[in-house]
Amino acid sequence: MPLLENKGKQEMERLRSMLGRQALKKWTRGCDTRSCNKWREEVRRSEVVGRAILKWLHKLLSTAFEGWYESHQEKKRLRIMEYKAVKMWVGMMIGRAWRWWDTMVMDKKRLQALAGKCIGRWRHQALARA
Repeated sequence: MPLLENKGKQEMERLRSMLGRQALKKWTRGCDTRSCNKWREEVRRSEVVGRAILKWLHKLLSTAFEGWYESHQEKKRLRIMEYKAVKMWVGMMIGRAWRWWDTMVMDKKRLQALAGKCIGRWRHQALARA
């Protein structure tokens, strides 16, 4: 009988250790689940907070960017106006010089033609007298 009693004690010990292992697994899985749930909740909360912060940051940056873009466009417009004014001024100076030169050339051609006609008449008159 001591053998049976010993077997019974062994069986009881085996069952007790098995139950202990199962209870430990159940408890640790529960802890894992609780900690995993807590971790998931923390991740979700940090994502929500991160999105809120990014929206706020984008809003601030967009107003700053709009202000910068507006000033950039104004500077660009002024630069173009300055370029056109200088171009017009240079064009006026070059145009004035061009018109003066063209007038002088036309006057020279006109005077050469007039001188040629006068000389031709004088020659013709001189030939006619001779």
